[in-house]
Amino acid sequence: VEHFMRIILGLKSAYNIRQKIFAVIGKSTAEVLEDFGLNAQLVSSLETAQGLYGLISKIMSLDNKTILLPRSNLPNPFLKNALESKGAFVKEWTIYQNMRAPKRPLPNKPIDGVIFTSPSTFQNFISDYVTIPSSWQLYAKGPVTAKAMQEAGYQPHVENI
Repeated sequence: VEHFMRIILGLKSAYNIRQKIFAVIGKSTAEVLEDFGLNAQLVSSLETAQGLYGLISKIMSLDNKTILLPRSNLPNPFLKNALESKGAFVKEWTIYQNMRAPKRPLPNKPIDGVIFTSPSTFQNFISDYVTIPSSWQLYAKGPVTAKAMQEAGYQPHVENI
């Protein structure tokens, strides 16, 4: 939201942004939007693309609607495909690059567990550290991340964190 809003508010035509309908995944995203003086009209309590799609498709017709999806360079294709299947015109806009952070040493203290917030955070961790100790509790934020972990042989707890 921060990257998107900085770009939008820098445009001359941003004056009519308050007339747009904002639909977001989760209350944290809605709160960041509020920091920019805007309210999300639709906030998915199920913090996944599937949850947002379910909410949007339940309350409005998507036929011939134009929807802008600001995203990273590694988007989950579900939401775009699902909206288009209901007749929406979806325009994806890459707002930021999901880039791998440099490898850092793990903390020099006991670790009880780890939360992976996306498939890429999990894949980057495995690439850097090869494996995850069996003593760690594993958590996945949402089903897409959990699926990536399960495909690699791990059994995470799925959390709507």
